[in-house]
Amino acid sequence: MLGLFCLCIMMVDILLHAHLMAGWFQKQRKGESDEDFKKRKIDIRKVASEKKNEPIHFKKLSFNCTLIGVILILIAITMTI
Repeated sequence: MLGLFCLCIMMVDILLHAHLMAGWFQKQRKGESDEDFKKRKIDIRKVASEKKNEPIHFKKLSFNCTLIGVILILIAITMTI
């Protein structure tokens, strides 16, 4: 169970750094002029080309959790056999 928990921590860590929420549409605020809204607006092409297409990076936490989780799962399998 501890190995599965480590793998879940690894998945959460990778998803938190995946920029899943980057580039969401922002609505114009009340009383905001069109020029201020255009300055604040996110460039969709920049977000799509730079952030969304980045490769998945394994940070130290996710790499260690993967390694420990796989080792613990293999130990559990060998103990049950």
